[in-house]
Amino acid sequence: MATSTRHFPLAAQAHRWTQLFDFRQVPFWKQAIAAMLYLSLAYLSNFAIDPVSGFTSVWFPTGVSVGLIYIWGYPIWLGSMVGGLLTQIIFFNGLSTVSDLLLTLLIIVIGTIGQLLGVYWTAHLTNNRYFLGHAKDTTYFITCNCFLSPLFAAVLTPLILCLLGKFAWSFYLPIALGVWMGDSFATMSVTPLIVTWDQNAPIFRRLLQQQPIEGMLILFLMLVVNQIAFIQGYPVAYLLVPLIIWAAFRFGELGATLLMVSTAVIAIIGTVQGHSAFTYKSLNSSVILLQSFIAFISITTLTLSAVLNENERAKSDLKYTNAMLTQFLNTLPVGVSVHSQNGTVLYSNPLAEQLLKVNQDAEGNSSTWHGSIYRAGLDTACSSENLPVTRALEGEYLLDDDLEIHRGDRVIPLEVRGTPILDDQGRVTSAIVVWQDISERKRTEAILADYTRELELEVTHRTRELANTNQQLQREIQERERAQVALDEAVHKLQQLINIDGLTQIANRRCFDGRLRWEWQRAALERLPLTLILLDVDYFKRYNDLYGHQAGDECLIRVAQTAARAVKRPDDLVARYGGEEFAVILPNTDCNGAILVAQRLQNAMEVLKIAYEGSEVSQTVTLSMGIVQILPGQNSNINAFIQLADQALYEAKRLGRKQYVVVKES
Repeated sequence: MATSTRHFPLAAQAHRWTQLFDFRQVPFWKQAIAAMLYLSLAYLSNFAIDPVSGFTSVWFPTGVSVGLIYIWGYPIWLGSMVGGLLTQIIFFNGLSTVSDLLLTLLIIVIGTIGQLLGVYWTAHLTNNRYFLGHAKDTTYFITCNCFLSPLFAAVLTPLILCLLGKFAWSFYLPIALGVWMGDSFATMSVTPLIVTWDQNAPIFRRLLQQQPIEGMLILFLMLVVNQIAFIQGYPVAYLLVPLIIWAAFRFGELGATLLMVSTAVIAIIGTVQGHSAFTYKSLNSSVILLQSFIAFISITTLTLSAVLNENERAKSDLKYTNAMLTQFLNTLPVGVSVHSQNGTVLYSNPLAEQLLKVNQDAEGNSSTWHGSIYRAGLDTACSSENLPVTRALEGEYLLDDDLEIHRGDRVIPLEVRGTPILDDQGRVTSAIVVWQDISERKRTEAILADYTRELELEVTHRTRELANTNQQLQREIQERERAQVALDEAVHKLQQLINIDGLTQIANRRCFDGRLRWEWQRAALERLPLTLILLDVDYFKRYNDLYGHQAGDECLIRVAQTAARAVKRPDDLVARYGGEEFAVILPNTDCNGAILVAQRLQNAMEVLKIAYEGSEVSQTVTLSMGIVQILPGQNSNINAFIQLADQALYEAKRLGRKQYVVVKES
């Protein structure tokens, strides 16, 4: 199954954003197609609209827009924006007032920028390669286009709508989740279909013509499973996974993505109508639950397609390498043969066949007639255990120039080199033997035999010593490598013991101090904000007195692990500051970002629900938090920074606990 190795038409634009407005690269008819496709798919997506928020968790136009950017270039964004504007006019009364017009344009621009950024990131990381050709490139596409890019619109769109009073703030997270999942779902399912169709349509048609019955069988089974799972509501949707894998193996990534998109469409229709096994309390919840399943299938399909493409390239490269190696061996002035463990000839070049008379037995296996191989100067043929092939297969590295082939009255002296081929466990799997006709050399040696025999024996002896030394050296290298691995593991464990709090298994005070100094220096150098949150378990001493120290330790562990899960970014750090007090370092984060983290911590504690009857503010364990943001400079220092956070924490306690106080230091 051949795969495409083409690049996308984005190379020139990848480093020149002025190309975004070079509409000469994309003719008008393509822009019109982009607008009409956007409008048509928006009409279909409206069937899954949520009657409460007015948003839909299924937005196929995003996947089409991203796919068209890949195959036609960045300037196609104009057609997509026109389609989005027409969608707002026709379906959502987007031009009823001037303010609605401006809001509509702003939302469309935000979505378009997110799509362009996702394509740019993916194209930059993959060097504009076809992203289903390599597993790593597929990961870049899923990360940039399907996860990160939709976040741009998912964060800003509901934020703007809530700020303008279009929705209550309680709708922010549901709308953001719906926008993000709708765009992610569409990009993950529709974009690969458009790209693979552009790249591999001829290959897919050829495969379909070669195996039409198998293609129709896969389609039939897919329709049957979809009917049972999404129309009749039986929980058998998992049966789609082997069908998509079957399609990927037999019809390539285009066949798999076609099957995936068809399944998604049928599944959404069945879910919207309330027949699917994914039907839940509300339409929006049902579609989001379905999208999780489709996302799993999509990621499986995309990753499997990339792996299959890599395997195809590896097979092609291996075939080419084997052909080149065969041509090279066939031109060598020596005979070369490769033997399996039972002595069967796996390969022999023409000169080896000429010397050894390689024949095929009745079962088609190649075998060598060794009856004509003699030890030099003797009339008795070599026994099977002394043959070069046998010795090499027993693990011996040999060089033997004391052999002859007798053919009637003709004697052909040979020099034979045998090398065993070992697997990772050091077991012999096969052997390579090189046969060289040394008739000319023997005639010369006959004249100088008295002078050279001792030297030849010494060379043979040294060669064997070298082979043994090489084996010993390999063993010493392996021992040193094992020792190095053990040392690295010990160092890693020691670092964990130094920097990890023994009770809560999060960063300790030592780790916190070191990280804060490092982040302080980096923020000062790059002129970036740095935010610190100090948080304390409310009335913890009373909790210890009421429930005991063992329960108090368990409480601290659960609070620490909850805080660690609530802080999302890799650069952020949650550490135990001392006793029941914890600290969160948030590099490159302003007060708004820190407040979001604090709110997430409060929500997580409410979900955790650690019972505490002695608290004066709640029936469960709560947190007080002090937040301080600073832009490190010459007039500020770390100790004052920590003291400000501690003062803010104290103020939060003074005000009644179970809250946070924010201090912004310039």
